[in-house]
Amino acid sequence: MGSTASTSRTARQRPRLAARDPGRVQSLETREGGSSKDWKAAKRVVVRPAAAADLRELLRLDEALIAEDRRHDPTIDPAWTRSAGGRRFFRDRATGREGIGWVAEAGDHLAGYLVGCVGPAEDYRRVQKVAEIECLYVEPRWRGAGIGARLVRRFERWARRQGAERMRVVVSAGNVRAIRFYQRGGYRLHDVVLEKPRRGRSDRAQ
Repeated sequence: MGSTASTSRTARQRPRLAARDPGRVQSLETREGGSSKDWKAAKRVVVRPAAAADLRELLRLDEALIAEDRRHDPTIDPAWTRSAGGRRFFRDRATGREGIGWVAEAGDHLAGYLVGCVGPAEDYRRVQKVAEIECLYVEPRWRGAGIGARLVRRFERWARRQGAERMRVVVSAGNVRAIRFYQRGGYRLHDVVLEKPRRGRSDRAQ
């Protein structure tokens, strides 16, 4: 996503870990470094579990995420976030009813968020549970100060306590920054998903 944000997609055509719109994409800042002022301010950002009261801010951040991510995948529906399904998805993650949400709180607003889940792996694999990062976004002003990495680490610790044997995130093929970010965190290429639009139909027109 030219901002310094990157995107990673959760689209799956095989059995999913949890009910989720297959066209959604999430963002993660991957800019290297950041000024000493950025890092000092970021230390005051609190990473905590999401709560029902965060729903309005989660929806706001997700709309910002989609606005950036449509440059990677124009098939994403910008109206999804505030649809009944989108609201239900974020409400379930924020309350822990299904999956979990983590937020980065900067004073009176949220600077970023992550939502994910743990569920059974595909039945043809030799692992039982897989964790998946479903959405991740950090506001532009807070990028480059390690907040995205903090959110990922908190999710991974939670996922291991739930018995997850592997961590998963699906990234747009052209999103080199996001791929490199996850590789620095120990993620490796596993699946390659190919798509082809219907003849005569261009994704750019959507």
